[in-house]
Amino acid sequence: MKDRLTHLPRWLRYLIPAVLIVAAVWGWKSYSSSQDVPPPSTARVSRETVRETVLATGIIEANQLISVGARVSGQIETLAVKLGQNVAQGDLIAQIDSQDQ
Repeated sequence: MKDRLTHLPRWLRYLIPAVLIVAAVWGWKSYSSSQDVPPPSTARVSRETVRETVLATGIIEANQLISVGARVSGQIETLAVKLGQNVAQGDLIAQIDSQDQ
């Protein structure tokens, strides 16, 4: 291989590596600058409620089970709480009709 290079003219031995280097730099610059990078999205800082929705499948199990029962039976006259409302011990939940059936 060394014998082949010595038969080339001196100017050609310097031209070939120079052309390869120029081609490599040109290729690197043209491919790296052709990718338009969009600017990062920004927003003003504000205080808000974080809401997250999770779509998943699986089994939901209660953390704690509580048995709820009534000492009397009858028709409910008024319901004093709404679905999902927090209640505490002693809060009125419902009124049952006092008439015997």
